[in-house]
This record gives sequence, structure tokens and C-alpha cells, in this order.
Amino acid sequence: MDISQIIERPLLTEKIMSLEANRVYGFRVNPQANKAQIKQAVEVYFKVKVAKVNVIRIKGKSKRTGRKRLLKQSSSWKKALVKLQPGEKIELLSAEVGKATKQTAKKLTDKQSQKPAKLDNKNDKKVKPGEK
Repeated sequence: MDISQIIERPLLTEKIMSLEANRVYGFRVNPQANKAQIKQAVEVYFKVKVAKVNVIRIKGKSKRTGRKRLLKQSSSWKKALVKLQPGEKIELLSAEVGKATKQTAKKLTDKQSQKPAKLDNKNDKKVKPGEK
């Protein structure tokens, strides 16, 4: 298997971000990849030394959908938790999360500062805040 096909994407969940203090990072990986291949791919892409790799197979969830309530199942996938050696860190993941949270916070504050126009019930026209 080619190294470029092993790591599908990093996992940026709250639980995995809390593990970052312990030098543990999570990735969604190809289901056919083994621990040795995952270790090699992380070391090549992020130029770090890996101490340990744990692998978890996540079973797809079943849902009932449609008018006849038929069972549909989402696909199963594989998660890898990679622990780095002391002194190693993956900067890419923490930088992306920091940018995302700053952008989200900025959007929320912008939306809160803009007050929506209210509708006047008598004439059904928009009235600006502060006017009657």
C-alpha cells in the first residue's frame, strides 16, 4: 500500500484535542493499514518520531430511514491514536484548530453585534432598531 493512501485525515474532536497534551494525535486511516504502515506514514508526513500506535475499528451505525423505515448502515472505519516520543509535536493540527476557533468566534461576535430589523405588526414593514 502506498504511504499517501494510509492517512485519510486528522481527527479534530474535543476528546482527541484533550489528548494532545500527552502527545497523542488521532487520525482516520485506511482500513487495510496496519500499525507499522501508520507509524511510517506519520513519521514521513509530519517529520516526527512515533513511540506507539493504537488502532481501533469503528463499526458503522444503523439507522432507520424512509417511509418503510428500512435499515441503512453507515460505513465502518479505522481510527489510529499515535503517541509521539518526548519532545516531538505536530504543529499543523494545533494551528488549524486555533484558526478555526478564532474564525468561529469572530463570526459569532459579528452576528451578535448586528441586530435584526423587527417587523411592525400593523403595517408589516421593517422598522429599524430605535424607531417606532
